[in-house]
Amino acid sequence: MLAESISAGPTIDRKSKGNHAMKNALKIIGAVVIVLISFAGVVLAYLVYPGTPSQSKFMTFDGFIELPRGRLLNVLDYLTLNGSTLFVTSESSGALFKIDLDLNQPSVSSVSEMPGAGAAHGVALVPEANVAFITRSEANTVDVFDPKSLHQLASIPVADDPDAILYIPSASRRHRCAMRTV
Repeated sequence: MLAESISAGPTIDRKSKGNHAMKNALKIIGAVVIVLISFAGVVLAYLVYPGTPSQSKFMTFDGFIELPRGRLLNVLDYLTLNGSTLFVTSESSGALFKIDLDLNQPSVSSVSEMPGAGAAHGVALVPEANVAFITRSEANTVDVFDPKSLHQLASIPVADDPDAILYIPSASRRHRCAMRTV
């Protein structure tokens, strides 16, 4: 009788218990994947869409200038200002953007683009000669261009990874810098 009551208890099917545990594990993994994808989407939206900067005691925010997009994310490198003309280089697309700033309404400033091969970095202007220089690290060149029309005039081969470029008017020389990370 005792043996009958012990063996008559509920039987556990190990196969169904294993399937139940596997289903629960898959549900947990799926929930974690959904949370990670959602988090990545929020971070990407934060990086791609510009916001309004916080208040400052020293300057005011009058708006932003939309630049043409070559890719999902456009990595900008150097800014060079000459009067009311701003030159901005794009490391990701190799383009140079020329922005004729409208100081009364910055958001309606006109934007011109000079496409190029290789990541664009520094810009040096020589106003008295109506010529400018732009470094391109992937192509290992310094391109010479007309800053008014953005037409390329020449391409000068240089050592590996040119980055910044400076023009010193008193010396009438151009200097370029190559920065390496180890």
